[in-house]
Amino acid sequence: MRLHARGAFCFNARMGSRSVPGDSSVCHASTLVLEGGRLSWFGPQGATWAIPITGIKLIGEYRTDDSPEGAFVAFVVDASGAWLRAPANAIGMNEVLSALERSLGAPLELQMRFAADARSRVVWPTELAGRDLFAPAREAKGKHHPELHEDVLAYLSGFPQ
Repeated sequence: MRLHARGAFCFNARMGSRSVPGDSSVCHASTLVLEGGRLSWFGPQGATWAIPITGIKLIGEYRTDDSPEGAFVAFVVDASGAWLRAPANAIGMNEVLSALERSLGAPLELQMRFAADARSRVVWPTELAGRDLFAPAREAKGKHHPELHEDVLAYLSGFPQ
């Protein structure tokens, strides 16, 4: 079986690397859709989330070294800093970003897809664009848990809980 879809990646469990889909690979495809004022993500194994676009407080992107997808887009959805993510290469990402640009009246340019190292940045709102999305990496019980940068948290504090 061959999967030829933008937004799909395959991880070869035996080789520990990305591969062309085949018998020994696990393939994941994800899709991002903006319809009826709602942003919805559909991922592998039935994973899904949906939010009204009016609920998006901030958009960021980040790159990680420990995931086959590599780069992600983060949608911060409330003043507490809760966020949802979608792979930057998800099917429909370009169309969703174009529609959000029109709705928000600001450019949404992703740059982490080709970054050489793990890092993050705010994409929108424009007054924070380019600043770090996450605080410097901290190790918690041997596992990385990204925390929003203090500048982002200060911005979010202006929204009602």
